[in-house]
Amino acid sequence: MFTLEQINAMMGQQCLFACKECGRSYKRKSSLYNHMRWECGKEPQFKCSYCPYKGKQKIHFIMHVMAKHKEHKAEVLNTAYK
Repeated sequence: MFTLEQINAMMGQQCLFACKECGRSYKRKSSLYNHMRWECGKEPQFKCSYCPYKGKQKIHFIMHVMAKHKEHKAEVLNTAYK
């Protein structure tokens, strides 16, 4: 099994921003910031009302609903951005 850094090196991608807590690395500082704010060491905060899905970032939750529960898309979008 390869680490994320090894895969990125093989693909010619360089990750410049690494999390001091878990070691995950990102090409963009904003991605590291989002990881530290919403993901690293935290339980998922966004729970789907229609299935067992749980997400750590609001955008991932919204994308899940739009893909899996299209009939509830308008309801979720109306409450997600208020």
